[in-house]
Amino acid sequence: MHSHLKTINWSKLSLSSPCFLFESLLDFRKIDAVYGLQTTALDESECRRADRFVNDLDRGRFVIGRALVRLAVSEHLQIPIDGVELEISDSGKPVLHADHKDNLDFSISHSANKIFVSVFRSGRTGIDVEVLRDVSPLDGLCGLILSDAEITDDHIQATSSDAIVRAFSAKEAILKMQGVGLAGGMTSINLPRIIPFQGSGWAQIETPRGAEYLARLHMPGGFCAYLAMNRRPLRIYRRFVSIPKLAAAFEPTASTRLGRAKRLHWNSSGIGFVDA
Repeated sequence: MHSHLKTINWSKLSLSSPCFLFESLLDFRKIDAVYGLQTTALDESECRRADRFVNDLDRGRFVIGRALVRLAVSEHLQIPIDGVELEISDSGKPVLHADHKDNLDFSISHSANKIFVSVFRSGRTGIDVEVLRDVSPLDGLCGLILSDAEITDDHIQATSSDAIVRAFSAKEAILKMQGVGLAGGMTSINLPRIIPFQGSGWAQIETPRGAEYLARLHMPGGFCAYLAMNRRPLRIYRRFVSIPKLAAAFEPTASTRLGRAKRLHWNSSGIGFVDA
């Protein structure tokens, strides 16, 4: 048994509540489908916001993110996809309309052409994906990301130069899950040296706002992603949804549900992908 599991407060766990991950990829060869998705998946205010983006990358990530949220909520609550309403919170983040909340939380993240949405019931969730890039431990950004203990940690100094980006992504997922964002202060969080992959256990992270759970997602080269929860879910379901399949879900004649993601059992290599 992993040593960090010994400290889990099992009374906090909601073992009947899995976490769902929906993932998509912005393919510029299908950009016309993204424009079409904007008119069918977004409401009027979201369409106006999408039109303000000056490049296809930002616009596409925004449109796909909102569409993925509606698909995820529709499947989770088993309601028509065109009936999922989103609102903007006081902090400017999208949240579910009060009629849909039902203890359901979601988080959106994107980097480069990858878009992720995590959905969790009876708890909170935060997800963050980043493109890996070199950041020197001596860079001024480190003082905004790393705690004093992490800055002086020989492990950080000796780790590959993308370790700072990984630390940023992990802490961003935690702060998003806590609902405070970057204003919550990354330097107040100390990360363990090893954060397990999903399927290999969860790292329990002590923060000023309480103990949280963190896992590292399996990602292709050049990317990192982290998932944070305030409760350790029984299982994680991870699903890839292509742009054509996502667009089809919003067509007037489409079924209101694409079907539940297949159960993915843990193994030593982590979880796999299911094409929707």
